[in-house]
Amino acid sequence: MSITLIISDLIASIIIVTLKEFSVALLSNIQGDNLPKSKGKLSLNPFKHIEIIGLIMLILTSGFGWGKGVDTNKMFYKNRKIGTLITYLSPSIILILFAYLVNFINTTLVVTNFIVINSTMMRIATFINFAMMRLTFLSISFAIYNLLPIYPLDGSKVLPLFLSPNKAVSYIAFQKQILVIFMIIIFLFPRNPVSNFIGTLTMSIINIFFYGF
Repeated sequence: MSITLIISDLIASIIIVTLKEFSVALLSNIQGDNLPKSKGKLSLNPFKHIEIIGLIMLILTSGFGWGKGVDTNKMFYKNRKIGTLITYLSPSIILILFAYLVNFINTTLVVTNFIVINSTMMRIATFINFAMMRLTFLSISFAIYNLLPIYPLDGSKVLPLFLSPNKAVSYIAFQKQILVIFMIIIFLFPRNPVSNFIGTLTMSIINIFFYGF
């Protein structure tokens, strides 16, 4: 990994993890749950949301990572099942919309030759362009990974809603073991079916929705 790639991915990862965690807190708060706010999670301060291991994983895998998480109380939702779905599925949609906005801004800057005045400005503009491209890619990749039913991703909060009580308890009991197994698979087999599928889907979303092909 080049220094430019590491810096770009670090910045992008901090932004998207913060946005995702804030979205969970906001969506739960809107539904009447004051727990995230009381714990300081209703904030765009990265230090409230960044978890070092999850951040490193996100950078190394280009999408699979996590933040500190947001504690929520479903008791406040008018409909616990629907409220949970809104709280934990919507952040991925928000991340994809955010990626679209970033891509639009980046494309506009490129088309108008923003801040390209001399060689120094050219290098800065090139870095900004590359960093925003990585932010676009990682936003979508992270959004998709986040839907997997693997702790501590948001998908792990959704799956139990569709399991019987006994199966839900068993699933929750083995969540951390499932995470370890998945991490081992990712590192030993980088081209595993899940990572390949998510990478392909990410590029398809970028090509179809952003560029029209």
